Amino acid sequence: MLKTQHTILISTSIKIALIILFSTKFSFSQLPNSPIIDTISVEPISVKGNVYISWFPVTSPGVKGYIIYRDLKTSLDVPNWINLDTVWGASNTFYLDATSNADGEYEHYILRSFNDSVKSLLSESISTIYIFPYIETENCENLIRIHWDHHKAWQPTFTHFDIFCSENYQPYQKIGTTTGTLSDFKYFDISNQTSYSFFVRGYYSDGRTFTSNSVRTFTNFPTVTQYLNADFATVENENIKLQFTLDTASDVRNYSIIKSDSINGTYKSIYKINNYLSDKLIYTDVNVDVTKNYFYKLQAVDLCNNSYKESNIAENITIKVKSDKDFNQIITWDKYSTWLGGDMQYKLYRIIEDERTEIYETYYGNAYFADNISLEDLQKVSSNLCYEVIAKEGTTNPYGVQGESKSAKICVEQDAIVHVPEAFTPNGDQINAIFKPTTIFVSPEMYQFLIYDRWGQIIYQTSKTTEGWDGKLPNLKEAPEGTYYYYIKYLDFYKNIYHLSGTATLFRK
Repeated sequence: MLKTQHTILISTSIKIALIILFSTKFSFSQLPNSPIIDTISVEPISVKGNVYISWFPVTSPGVKGYIIYRDLKTSLDVPNWINLDTVWGASNTFYLDATSNADGEYEHYILRSFNDSVKSLLSESISTIYIFPYIETENCENLIRIHWDHHKAWQPTFTHFDIFCSENYQPYQKIGTTTGTLSDFKYFDISNQTSYSFFVRGYYSDGRTFTSNSVRTFTNFPTVTQYLNADFATVENENIKLQFTLDTASDVRNYSIIKSDSINGTYKSIYKINNYLSDKLIYTDVNVDVTKNYFYKLQAVDLCNNSYKESNIAENITIKVKSDKDFNQIITWDKYSTWLGGDMQYKLYRIIEDERTEIYETYYGNAYFADNISLEDLQKVSSNLCYEVIAKEGTTNPYGVQGESKSAKICVEQDAIVHVPEAFTPNGDQINAIFKPTTIFVSPEMYQFLIYDRWGQIIYQTSKTTEGWDGKLPNLKEAPEGTYYYYIKYLDFYKNIYHLSGTATLFRK
């Protein structure tokens, strides 16, 4: 059996009632027993906050019914009870308060029984449990904190509370328990754009239970980045230029560019930016050697500086050139393997002075090419012979991007070559009519070609590798047949100076 507990609330009105009671010579033995409240609970699915009150029947002789009182809560210290209603019949032990505000605050109740003559003393006072939620973050993890309240000063202490949750209007499930000294519960297992409803059930040490109001909340977290695309890494002015496409629907726009020397190596942050609102993020990495490979990714960063989303990898293309004994140039390069846009196009360019010529094109083909450049073309090289590759992404990128990546310009590492003919015939048939050295990979910065007669007088000179002696003297008369002396001073592309001298024969027949 439940043990009777009486809390006598001494107020001015009660003192007056006791004086009247004693003046009419009634004794406490003639009063009916006070009701013992079994539970005060709020309808869990109600949006109105109906309160269900039940109690144990009073077995005192002559009990006619029960009076329900509710606190107006005009004072935190002294209750201000109003007579809410009367329940007739000693065996009727249930009441529904449809006028409460239990969905907006806790409600505080007491009861008393009565017979034909007198009313019992007041029962213990007990309040409903009122809960309300907060959507919060903890260490950047979203959660719903459920807090509850009740009139602790006027009722026994709860031993513990069970917390129940309904997700998207599904049946309620128990999600946790707290001790009676706690009035908060943090619920982390939540999703965005989801409806959650909660109620709390409190337990007394004697087994009685009290159920709170239910409260519903809808999660609408700030949207986070759903995608990032690394558009390209391309060489530009001996630096590497990067571009990324961003998710513009994201509310949190904080990013970090990370870099590694190998595709599966350790990546380190090289650049961070917060509250970036554009749909393209462009950055130039100046701490590079463009003949080496670097790998880049963009990370989305939350408000606690934790990365939670990464792009694909952007990688610069490197190119290598080797010359064989026949002056064929063997060019190899990297494949750009990390684009999302399908088949890729590669174009190889030969660069001589300011002339840039496409010499090869492939789609996901071999990443090498042998440039069988002719001797005639090689003789035209009065500056570096260089190459570069441009890769272009396919058309199936899911974010509508078509990236393009250019390698560094790599020049041939080749020794300078000068070949001097032994004779020439400036006889008017235009065949072998010019005495000119053949120069390959000779720098135009320092070049001297001189012709001497037999007495050591300079009869021709030029500083251009493209010019030669036509067999005429400085006075424009034809030089006679015979042997002449030459001297050549030239510079290779490594700044090495060379001297070459010899003889050549002029024939006119």
